[in-house]
Amino acid sequence: MPTTYGFFTRRDGQLVFLNEEGYTDAIGARIDAGETIVEAYATNHFGRAGFWALTLYSSHRTFSLLTVSGTPLSAADDAQARSMLMSRYPGDAPFVTGSDDTRQVLWGGYAHDAGALAALGVVVVSASGLRPWWRARRIPTGYCRNCRYDLTGNTTGICPECGRAVTLPPRE
Repeated sequence: MPTTYGFFTRRDGQLVFLNEEGYTDAIGARIDAGETIVEAYATNHFGRAGFWALTLYSSHRTFSLLTVSGTPLSAADDAQARSMLMSRYPGDAPFVTGSDDTRQVLWGGYAHDAGALAALGVVVVSASGLRPWWRARRIPTGYCRNCRYDLTGNTTGICPECGRAVTLPPRE
């Protein structure tokens, strides 16, 4: 939404800044009278950016002089209007002469990214930790694959515990 700084008009060939109490009422009458009225306003453009979470806030302000009625300002009048605004609003001087860019880092976005990557790391480490556990569960040679009974000394090829046929390890 634009912010209006004020209005300008020409009186006796001079540029005049109209920013007193009740100036909006006076402007309506001046427009009806066919006077040149120029509005000085600013527009703020802002946005957020980031790879995954929001990590950057940027703001760009643009200053404009818009002819509301009458003839547009000449280049000399435009420069005079900007200098009049700089004298009235010294804090906005860099902005009135051109544009103003600000960027701000949103640390919460970086914290979000770091937390998510840490959680992903925990999942990867946990998954890689399953492999040694799975290997430890493997049934060693010489045991029944069904009930894990120790078949040391068994020569029949059948597990005496569960009755399942087993392949015996080769004899040494």
